[in-house]
Amino acid sequence: MEQSVSDKEELAEILKLVISMIQSDGIDVSDFGLIYSDIAEETQKIREQDEKKNMPPGILKAQVLIYIINKEIEIAKLYNIPFSLISFSAVKAKLGKGAPVGTIKEQDLMDAILQRLSEVLRDADIIGQLRKNVLVALLPQTMQNEARLALRRCLKALHAEPITINGVTLSVKITGTAIGFDGEEISDVNELLKTLWARLGEMALRVKNIQQFM
Repeated sequence: MEQSVSDKEELAEILKLVISMIQSDGIDVSDFGLIYSDIAEETQKIREQDEKKNMPPGILKAQVLIYIINKEIEIAKLYNIPFSLISFSAVKAKLGKGAPVGTIKEQDLMDAILQRLSEVLRDADIIGQLRKNVLVALLPQTMQNEARLALRRCLKALHAEPITINGVTLSVKITGTAIGFDGEEISDVNELLKTLWARLGEMALRVKNIQQFM
């Protein structure tokens, strides 16, 4: 496990500290459940430190988020602990009056959406950008029906007021979808994300079609 995480900056120091604490207590490091629990505790401590530095908590790089989703799948299979994913995509963005086209880059918009989502999601949730126009949040110990409620809450917050970037205001239409992990239907992280992309694509297409008649 240590080797798998070694090239992931966000987890390397956490895992090193956790393993040293477990070994000092004379506990077998092969106990994945215990290691995972301690990793969660140390992750929370780092998030609290990041908050003091005015850094948005819970936002991870794509490769780290995928790594953690994969570990959540392993835990779900071993201990029957649920988790869910919610994903978001910007369907339409309209610049405020007087703002020239091209003023705001697409990545600037995604970063702003990430920032707002980090303020709405729970401290235990983590989020990252997995594609050019796709954000994914991991909700540990969350059933699909609970994830759907979280999705509605997030979309409501995202649409509550325009997004402002470098003094430029944008009205943004965002869609999303939620999926709970089902070990009987989904075997690995690739299949899970493939299912998520398909559902998000369907939702985005539906919203675009509705927008055309408005």
